[in-house]
Amino acid sequence: MFLGATPFTFNDGAIAFSATDASGAQPPTVVVPIRVAGIGSTPQLAYVENRFDDSVTPVDLSTGVAAPKIPVGTEPRDAAFALGGRRLFVCDRGSRSVSVIDTATQRIVATIAVGSSPNGIVATPDGRALWVANFDDGTVQRIDAERLTAGAPLRVGVNPHAIVVSPDRSGIYVTDQASNVVVPVDAAAA
Repeated sequence: MFLGATPFTFNDGAIAFSATDASGAQPPTVVVPIRVAGIGSTPQLAYVENRFDDSVTPVDLSTGVAAPKIPVGTEPRDAAFALGGRRLFVCDRGSRSVSVIDTATQRIVATIAVGSSPNGIVATPDGRALWVANFDDGTVQRIDAERLTAGAPLRVGVNPHAIVVSPDRSGIYVTDQASNVVVPVDAAAA
């Protein structure tokens, strides 16, 4: 059990924590991937995916204080904000679902069924839709951020892993871990 975990740096999508355990010993610094909500809002929050206890922890970046954990599905793996940061969509890899958190209330507002082992998620530039990569199914699915529904799965390879929007915002691409290739997603087919 670690006491007094305090974030001390934030850089490029990761936060570094130092902590002191119950005996007073300080283990090495831990770097955790996170997503940050509400840039410019007060408080500015980071959401830490806790894979081993099936929750997400909001952390106030200005104070380092963690809010109560938000229970989500099994083995949260990735997260993305939509609708201007009002909702956080969390891949629940072990539950075949995406948990939707209202960032104002810090509560789950929906659980959306998706394919097997949702591993990566990205919001479209307008924030009205998201794409989720279903690792074990070899598919991706479009999620409507307002209606909270998932579209039909589209086959994109064997094991889609990470998913991104192109820098010019014109396309969506997914990595296929099994074949080590990047696959364009046919968004018009969704």
